[in-house]
Amino acid sequence: MQQGDKLPSEAELAELFGVSRATIREALRSIAASGLILTQPGATGGSFVRQIGPTELAEMIAASMRATLSLGTIDHDQISMVREILEIPAARLAATNRTEDDVTAIRNVLDSERVMTFEDPAVPPLDAKFHYLVARATHNDVLAALLGALHDLTQPVRLVRHSAESAREAVRQHRDILEGIAEGDPDRAERATRSHLAHLASVAQGAPSTRRPASARRAR
Repeated sequence: MQQGDKLPSEAELAELFGVSRATIREALRSIAASGLILTQPGATGGSFVRQIGPTELAEMIAASMRATLSLGTIDHDQISMVREILEIPAARLAATNRTEDDVTAIRNVLDSERVMTFEDPAVPPLDAKFHYLVARATHNDVLAALLGALHDLTQPVRLVRHSAESAREAVRQHRDILEGIAEGDPDRAERATRSHLAHLASVAQGAPSTRRPASARRAR
């Protein structure tokens, strides 16, 4: 079956597999809980194969990690470290694989960031969208989903107390990342991303923005 297709009815599935409708109903509940199908009530409803792209996959990964965080099995520092490890090569890959549509989408977010004050509540979602779009420009759905989930869980902008100047610097760094990607220059995209991560770490720790990005493991 394809994504979006409707599954047969409970009665049809029961007949097909030679089991009771109660067994089918319980199986569908289990599959729905795993995020693979959506169940809609009503005369035109039923069970449908879920459309799963990078955004939906990111939500599923984030939900699983959030539950694991609540149990104390993993911590935010570990998540931040993995995000940092993935984000730099993702910027390089985006510079290689991006399309004009990718560049336009990232530029639109940057244009919105430029006209906002650093205290605007829309800033954190825009920051998340910027980084997600960079990851999506890699055209590797698994990488985009992982970074989307990790960014959602770490939410660096919410944890960093920017001044007006440090916020402007972060936007300038976003511009540099975009230019590296738009020019198809992986080295420039990597340098800009490293500088951005170092800046976020230094602002969070109240230190000069010359520290290595790895310090973000404790800060973000």
